[in-house]
Amino acid sequence: ANSSLAPGKGFSYDLLSSEVLVDRLTVKDGRLVLPDGMSYKMLVVDLDEPVIPVDVLKKIDELVNEGATIVLGETKPLNVPGVGNYPKSDIEVSNLAEKLWTKTSGQMQVRQLGKGKIYTGANMEEILKAHNVLPDFDGPFEYIHRTGSNLDIYFVSGEGKAECTFRVNGKKPEIWNPLTGQTSEAISYNS
Repeated sequence: ANSSLAPGKGFSYDLLSSEVLVDRLTVKDGRLVLPDGMSYKMLVVDLDEPVIPVDVLKKIDELVNEGATIVLGETKPLNVPGVGNYPKSDIEVSNLAEKLWTKTSGQMQVRQLGKGKIYTGANMEEILKAHNVLPDFDGPFEYIHRTGSNLDIYFVSGEGKAECTFRVNGKKPEIWNPLTGQTSEAISYNS
């Protein structure tokens, strides 16, 4: 993947297989949603090679038309992997790629397609800023963030003490010790 489309520190992401993307991902209120409740603000398509399965490209087109935000990397697909259904499948990929990818001059472009948006020609820092996505966590530690019914769980891993910022408002923090199972209130925090 191009390093310009890797999210910076404080942002988390999941990698989705082609099967999950095609069979399980939907759009609800502008967010990309999986049946287990996970949801995402945007989908980044950053190809190493100019190949992509037709069903994946069709799904990307469907998702953006239904209201998703899609970020497209520089590599525009030209054909499908393998030789199945040649040349029809390569023609389908070419037609869809022409619709989704636009020529960029190295500057960020945002365009509407259906109910959704496509970002091209920029790095993730610019795109996240333009989309008003703030860092989820700021601190010297590694973290994973999961949400549940009216709660946010941050798994923070590291040594020492530090001041950390979590992108959560209006909630009272608790500290859970994973070794003992004990919980305690955070001594000092700003809400």
